[in-house]
Amino acid sequence: APEEPVAEPAPVAPAAEAPAPAPEPAPEMQEPAAPVAEQPVAEPEPVAVAEPVQAVAPEPVAVVEPEPVPVVEAAPVPAPEPVVEPVQAAEPEPVVEPALAVEPEPVAVVEPVQAPEPQPAPTAEPE
Repeated sequence: APEEPVAEPAPVAPAAEAPAPAPEPAPEMQEPAAPVAEQPVAEPEPVAVAEPVQAVAPEPVAVVEPEPVPVVEAAPVPAPEPVVEPVQAAEPEPVVEPALAVEPEPVAVVEPVQAPEPQPAPTAEPE
């Protein structure tokens, strides 16, 4: 069975070498074009057919399977993102602010103490 497909690529070799001799007989393509193409094309036919047949089969067979397998494992990696929870610790901080409001309160109590000072002053005059 494998011998049949080998005959198909045969016509591929002569097609590649045909354009090579074209530049020389360009000025006189009427007569020399025919004899020059027949001789060189007959030899390279069997040589290029045997080599390319074996290299084409093994390539697409083993490369297709291993590629799609590792791609699926990388998907579950984003799961550990829930580490954002510790950010909530910033909420208890604002609780310390209201505590500072207690300090300014006692400061106002000291003011009324100065008021009694001016009272004794007028009492000394009548004496």
